[in-house]
This record gives sequence, C-alpha cells and structure tokens, in this order.
Amino acid sequence: MKKNIIILFLSLFCSAVCAAENITAKTDRDKAYIGDVIDVQITAQLPAGAYITADQSALFKDFDILSSQIKRVSFEPNEYVLNYKIAAYKTGKLNIESVGVYYEDAGGAGKAFFTPPLSVEIIPSLTADDKDIADIKPLSKLKISRENFFIMALLFFAVLVLFIYILVNLPKKKEIAVEAEVDPRSKALEDLEKLFTSGIKEKDIRLFYYAMSGILRTYVSKKYAFDAMEMTTSEFFEAMKKRLTSDVNLNEFKNYLRVFTLARYAGFKPKENEIENSFSYTKNLLELL
Repeated sequence: MKKNIIILFLSLFCSAVCAAENITAKTDRDKAYIGDVIDVQITAQLPAGAYITADQSALFKDFDILSSQIKRVSFEPNEYVLNYKIAAYKTGKLNIESVGVYYEDAGGAGKAFFTPPLSVEIIPSLTADDKDIADIKPLSKLKISRENFFIMALLFFAVLVLFIYILVNLPKKKEIAVEAEVDPRSKALEDLEKLFTSGIKEKDIRLFYYAMSGILRTYVSKKYAFDAMEMTTSEFFEAMKKRLTSDVNLNEFKNYLRVFTLARYAGFKPKENEIENSFSYTKNLLELL
C-alpha cells in the first residue's frame, strides 16, 4: 500500500512538472525484438532564457543506452529535443521510467523536470513462447567465465581443424582446382547434409549454427563475388535483398538471419523442430539462389 502511494505521488509530481515545462515523449515503435535499437525522443519546451546543461546522465532500467543527444531546436519557443537510442535484452512489457533532466533558468538558478514514462513490448525473435532465450545479454556483456572460455576454445579448435582439412585437401594442380569449383551449389548442399548428420548439433548447437551460416555465406561469396564472411548480419541482409528471387519472402529471410545472431549467446537453446526448420530453410535457400 505504501509503495503504491509513493508511485502515485511520483506520477502526480512528474505530471505537474511536465505540464509546467511542457514535456512530451515518444518512441519510434510499440514493439521490438530483443536487441533492436529503439529511438526515444523527448521534447522539452522550457521558459524563455532557460537552457539544458550539457552534463546529463540517464539510466533506464531494463535498457542499455547506446547513444544520447541533446539539441536546441528553437529559441522562440525555447525548445530542446533529447534523443536516446536504447536496446533491451529481456522480453515482456518493459517500462521506460521517468528520468530527471537538469537545466538552469534565465537567472542561473538550477531547475529540473522529469520525462514522461513510456513502455515498449519486447518480443523474442524465434517464437512468442520461447522461455529459454527470454533473458539474454549481448556478447559484449558476457564475462570470460570458465564456460565461455571453453566455448571460445571449442570454436577456435573447430576453425583450426577446418583450416588443416582445407590445407591437406588443397588440390595439387590448377586444373583440379578449377574442376572442384565448377558447381559450388552442389558442394554447399553436400557440406550442409554432412553437417546435419555429423552429430555436432547434439553436442554444441551454437557451433552447428555457426557452421551452417558459414556454408551459406561461403556459397554466396562464390556465387555473387563479394566477401559475405566478413559482413555483419545487417550488412549481409542488405547485400542479399536485391539478389533474392521472387520465391524468397523478404521478412522470412530477415527472421531466419536473426536466429544466427541469437546463436552467439550462451542462452540459445532452440527446439528440435526449430533446428530442422533452420536446416530446411538453408537447404531451400541454396537451391533457389
């Protein structure tokens, strides 16, 4: 009861201050996927002669602030726009709580106003009821624990084995090399089938998705003569958007790529049917491209 009274008091206080300074706030969307960048815009109309000080710090619970900007857009009326780019790494209806913004009036006296509260629904990228990936953190936030060190060592070992395999099986003559590259699609489909039956997905599902992404990107690099292996997920999507056939749905392709982004995180545990769907989609994509 006491907690509810305090929240009500703060809400009424915030509303009174916002009304005095004429503060409005909005987001660029009501729903977003985990990790998506959300734009928060706060417009503040202050008394004449007042200005917002530069040393502002904000903290939104459940959100990371990726960048912030404060800009005066007009003197009459005295209007400022505060832009925040934020991202969330848990699902559900999340509140963007009020934060205090400090300014000085025309006489140099310190003042403050509170931003109006907002909310955004954060949804997972795989399925709406997937609990295993409901709360994840971006790779930059992971500590180098024993588990993470083991995973990185395993990935390094897999890349090393792949490199040695390629080195050992490198064609000795130029003619053999030319013959081996005649049909990259068949090679990619063959590698995909071997990967699916190799048992890797039962041992390390993240390594399985990493290898499957590598097969697709290697084929695309040869097919369209650009280095897909060095691209981020968004760069790869933009590069492929104009090359996809009419048989490939653009939104389905975008959601398909999101799965490989999620596969980088330790909490990634897709269901069996989701693994088979990713494999089938990759195979169908190789056949269509």
